[in-house]
Amino acid sequence: MRLFSPKITFVYEMVALLVLSVVAAHLLSDHHPKGLTWERQPLRPELAVESADQLPERQELGTIGTDMALRLYAEQDALFVDARFLEDYEAGHIPGAVNIAPGMFADEVEAVLGAPEDDTTLVIYCSSASCMMSHELGENLRMLGYTNILIYEAGFKGWQDVQGDVEQSE
Repeated sequence: MRLFSPKITFVYEMVALLVLSVVAAHLLSDHHPKGLTWERQPLRPELAVESADQLPERQELGTIGTDMALRLYAEQDALFVDARFLEDYEAGHIPGAVNIAPGMFADEVEAVLGAPEDDTTLVIYCSSASCMMSHELGENLRMLGYTNILIYEAGFKGWQDVQGDVEQSE
């Protein structure tokens, strides 16, 4: 004869496992040389700031329209960066553009773009004006040290609307 239903027994077992886990973690922490701290510690203390007043001033990313994008493309004055997924990039992109898909790691980005110290103008675009991946990529690149960043807000759709050159990857 059962005292409890299987669902209630399962709940009791989960609670017991949780309590055992907490007790084991506490005992191990007490006996470890460094122990666990309940205080939040910065991963890189040299970058920690005491208050928000010490943070550098945040600058907005520059944005450009289709006319400026076409001019920069024609003058070969900038490196175009496609922020869309690889499949979209391969289906069609601005000729000469490099792809930095969402989720790419910093070392892969540097291999594609070169060192951040290079003063190359980066024009970042994604699918259309409603796509925010170009803005996210721009913020990430700025955190990696790239400074000369422009966002082409109309994106690939805006480029196609004015019959800009399109290249496909094989």
